[in-house]
Amino acid sequence: MNVRLLALTAAMLVSLAPGAAQQISQGRITARSVFQGQIPGREGDGAPPRVDIRLWSIRGHQRVAGLVLPLRGVMIVELRAGEVTTIIGGRRVERREGDIWTVPEDAVMQLETEDDTAVIQTTVVGD
Repeated sequence: MNVRLLALTAAMLVSLAPGAAQQISQGRITARSVFQGQIPGREGDGAPPRVDIRLWSIRGHQRVAGLVLPLRGVMIVELRAGEVTTIIGGRRVERREGDIWTVPEDAVMQLETEDDTAVIQTTVVGD
């Protein structure tokens, strides 16, 4: 997906949720809620999907067993700065700045950072 399109979509969603941004700190991990809410669907499709967008700053030399999110669903992740290793379903992948990947609803994403801080954006879409 085009990074500019993703950024524009996130900016539009943020503008729809005044006052939604809040910062949460868990030691060496900081999360900032950018957007939480529902997005309109087509009429007759049932309940509109819920979306949660967060920016995470993870300091160097961290091993994170999993991110605590208020919503379950498919997660789209973008590494916005730094480097990180992810473990999803037992598979280790080294990620670089600009990488975008998905995490299935029933999976846990573990994260490991080396000596630099990593910044990731998570977008969770759920029911």
